[in-house]
Parts: sequence; C-alpha cells; structure tokens
Amino acid sequence: MTDEIPEALRSVSCTRFDCGQKCGYQFFRRYVLGERKPPTGALVFGRSDDEAKNTVYDHKIETGTTLDIPECQEIFAANFEEKSGDVEDWGDDKPAELKDLGVTLIGHWRETCAWSTNPVMTQKRFGLPINYRTSGGDAKSFTFEGVLDLVEDVTSVGRVITDNKTSKRKWSKKNVADSTQALFYGVAAEREEELVELGVDPDQFHFHVAVKSKVPQLQAPATDPAMVRHTDAAERQGAIKRMALFHQQVEANMANDSFLPNRSHFMCSRKWCGWWSDCEKAFGGKVKE
Repeated sequence: MTDEIPEALRSVSCTRFDCGQKCGYQFFRRYVLGERKPPTGALVFGRSDDEAKNTVYDHKIETGTTLDIPECQEIFAANFEEKSGDVEDWGDDKPAELKDLGVTLIGHWRETCAWSTNPVMTQKRFGLPINYRTSGGDAKSFTFEGVLDLVEDVTSVGRVITDNKTSKRKWSKKNVADSTQALFYGVAAEREEELVELGVDPDQFHFHVAVKSKVPQLQAPATDPAMVRHTDAAERQGAIKRMALFHQQVEANMANDSFLPNRSHFMCSRKWCGWWSDCEKAFGGKVKE
C-alpha cells in the first residue's frame, strides 16, 4: 500500500473494528481525523493492570520464577501513579480508591493465577496483509494489526492466546462469545508465522478477567470453562470477510462524509465518549450522562 492511502484505510484492528461498530462519528474523530482525548480513570486502571501483569510474566519467562505479592503490587502502584497525571477528569472515580482496588486485585491475581500460568511471550505485535476483492471485482488490501497480551502453555491443552481483562462485573458466556478479539485473533494464530511456528492453537482463545468487586475475583478457564472461546476455520474465514466489509464501509463513509453517531448504543454517553459535546453540536439532541 502507498503513502497516498489514508491512515484509516491502511489497517484494521479489533479496537478500530469495535469503535466503528459502536459509533461512526467516534471512529471518524479518532481514526480519520486522528484526534486523541485524555484517558479516563478506568483506562488508566486497565493499562496499569495490563502492564503490571506483562512485567510479572516477562520476569517469569526470563527466570522461571513468579514475583511475590508485594512486588507485583508495587509494580501496579508505580504504573498507576505514573499514568494518573494524564487524566483530566476522574468523574465519579476516586484515584486513591482505584489504586487501592488495583493493588488488591493484583495481589489476588498473583495468588490465584500468575503462579500457575506458564507464559511463552507477552505483547506480541503482528501485522497480517489481507487481500480481497469487492463484489464488483476491485482488488483491495489492508493490514490486520494487533497486540496479543499473552501466549501461554496450558497443561493438556497446549499453547493458546490469553487476554487479560478488568471488569466491574463478572463476565458471562455472552461477553466471551461477543468478543472481537477472541474471534479475530484466531486468524492471527492461524496465519502469523511466529505463532504458527510456536504451535499456538487457533481454535481456542482464553480470558483472565479480574473483577473489580469488593471481594476480589478472577475468572479463568481453570475454574470457569466459560472463559474459553472456541472457533473453527469457517468462522475465522468469516471474520476475515467481516474485516473486509468493514474496510469497504470505512472507505465509502470517507468518500461520502457519512460517519453517523449511534445514540442507541449502550456505551454512547458523556462518560465514555470524549466527543459528546461536538456530537451534540453537529447532530443536535442530548448525549446521555
């Protein structure tokens, strides 16, 4: 692909796909105009949790040992404090309480999950070229991009991709089934050279979900089989078709300047969208609190 092709058409990622399905206007501001908004407290919490777990797993890959609970908690706290300065509006969140909650959750994760997990690699970046033809026969292409949280060895199962999540509530089977990552990353496991060489199973994707409840909870396949998403070759081929259709949709929307807001989406709110004020000015009405 050449430099003349707009950035928004060069690649498709799970994040871009999900954003485009959620709200065309938000996608337009973020990925077509390239605008960024300051992170929310929830985003800082999630990033701090993710980076702390990566650090612990990287140490385990290098040494074969798992850092103890206080060390894991110190890593989270340091990450959270460093990133907190980027938040302009905490809303109803209280930074000190979020930090304490994260420290508690990381300790629980270390005690219940980290010690028994056998990491192979963390933060694996990939870029897969996807070539396709439109219904009119035109040749198109884009790069499917992503970053894998973790590849792990699971006893009696083999090597699988695992994603770390934080959530206010316990995940259900529907959360797992609806995950774009769980489906699309199976395509990466099936096609990306290094993942194929490692023998990563494309047919299953695992979740480790840290639930931000008063009593710490960790959902993982070892105790909750619903945290595994199974796919097959036909469904993964369908995922590629969905990416291709999305790519065409973005191209058409850019040509027609037709990125519409989706006020009916449950995440359309002033809390979750940094462009809500501009959306009201452009399209009228009120975005819910």
